Amino acid sequence: MTKAATFIGYSTIQGLGPIYDIQLVNQDLLNRINTRKGEMVMDPEFGSIIWDLLFETKTPSTISAIQADLTTIVNSEPRVVLQQIDVVEQPYGYVGVITLWYNQFATSGQLQVAFNSEVQTAGQNSTGS
Repeated sequence: MTKAATFIGYSTIQGLGPIYDIQLVNQDLLNRINTRKGEMVMDPEFGSIIWDLLFETKTPSTISAIQADLTTIVNSEPRVVLQQIDVVEQPYGYVGVITLWYNQFATSGQLQVAFNSEVQTAGQNSTGS
C-alpha cells in the first residue's frame, strides 16, 4: 500500500504537470522568490527584493539583505522550518543554499536557488535526505 500524497499541486513549468509533497513546497517557495516584491496585486509584501539587488555592488551588506529576505520568505511557509541559509557570490549573481526541515515528512533537504542577472529567474536544485 503506497502512502497518499499530503500536498498536491500543478506546475506548468517545463510541462511537469501534477507535483506532490516536497516538490510542491519547493515550488511554492520558488514562486515567492521569483516574484518581485510589490508585483503581486493586492499583496505588496508578497515576493522578494533579491531581483532589485542583483545589479547593486556586491558587498557583505548586499549578501546580508539577501539572507534576510530569504529568511522572511522561508519563515512565511508553515510547512517548513528553516535550518540554515548560505548565500555565495557568483559571476552574474548569487546562489542561495537553503537547508529546510519539512514538517509533514519529518525529513530535511536543501533547496539551492541561483539568482542570475542574465537569466532573471531563480532556478533550483533540491535534495532531500
